[in-house]
Amino acid sequence: MFFTRTAVLSLAATGSLATATDAAWGLRFEVSKDGTTWSPSVNVIEGETVFFRMSSYFTPPTPVSSTASNVTTNGNAIAWYRFVGRTIVDGLVAGESIQNMVRLSPAGGTQLLVVNGNIIGGTDTRSFASQILFTNVLATLVNNPQTSSLIYKGQIVLNADPQQRDIVIRNFVFGAASTPGLQYFLSTADGKVGPPTAAAGGRTDLIATIHVNPGPCDPISVNSVTLDSEGLLDQPIIITADVSAAADRFLWHHNGVPMANDSRISGVTTKVLTILHPNAIDSGSYTLRSRSNCGELFTAAVDVSIPCTADLNSDAFVNDTDFVIFALAYASLNCPPGPCPADLNADGVVDDLDFPSFASQYNALLCVP
Repeated sequence: MFFTRTAVLSLAATGSLATATDAAWGLRFEVSKDGTTWSPSVNVIEGETVFFRMSSYFTPPTPVSSTASNVTTNGNAIAWYRFVGRTIVDGLVAGESIQNMVRLSPAGGTQLLVVNGNIIGGTDTRSFASQILFTNVLATLVNNPQTSSLIYKGQIVLNADPQQRDIVIRNFVFGAASTPGLQYFLSTADGKVGPPTAAAGGRTDLIATIHVNPGPCDPISVNSVTLDSEGLLDQPIIITADVSAAADRFLWHHNGVPMANDSRISGVTTKVLTILHPNAIDSGSYTLRSRSNCGELFTAAVDVSIPCTADLNSDAFVNDTDFVIFALAYASLNCPPGPCPADLNADGVVDDLDFPSFASQYNALLCVP
């Protein structure tokens, strides 16, 4: 069967390349839901992660010309050599990102993997990947061309955006100055490389499309929020939210401010928040923000009150003045007759058991009513 150039390019545009009298060549972009089965397009639900990759392809015979020292050598492409350019990902929304870029070519510069917003390949067109083949390997490719070569792969992490939309991955910049965008080894099998000639026609890049669809909407429900706290210094605070399975993203807030994990606080992005060695600064209102593909929901507030027992002079601060008062009582060990505010655990003495409680409040400085 004979194919015209128009027919070949039509097949290429759908990702179905055929060997024909006329050649087609260019870049191929593909996408996958699992990183193993690849196609020109994929249907996904918002919030998922999509794999993508780029490769170079040609259909024999693709005429290639190489000129060095004023000597021109002509031949047919037998293997990909180098790509120079950048890739663009159109259709991303806020919160979506390109991640985990990995070079798949045997050699090449890392510039190709640099991500700048929705652009892959850095901020210029010098990004490249190259395939270097020895003469004995090239000789075997003369009769068995390597028509497709992987260059890189990566992932796109989608946001929970409920709008139906398409994300398109395509070439953005091709070539730089006098450097061709794609070069191939010639069938002369002596290591000469060059770009396709005019006889090969213009390149046909095969774009990839991610069809993003709204996921099945499952509203969030909150069954209960429980507080496990004795309201005492150094006794852990544990707050547990019983939230429906629809929720898959969580963030605890303290007095309306998003929290972060640290040496005392853990579980900030889970349904169970734990605060070790609490002091008065941890007093206040706690809410959990839960998110799903239906939106977000805050739980009812849970109020926590931890006494500010280390404010020994009642000035609303735990500072050096309080430290002097505590140190004097600590040095004498026993509480004097009458009120003994430095006895923080009320056991009748000011000793090593009181010191951790004082120290935690002293480090917090501000006393919370």
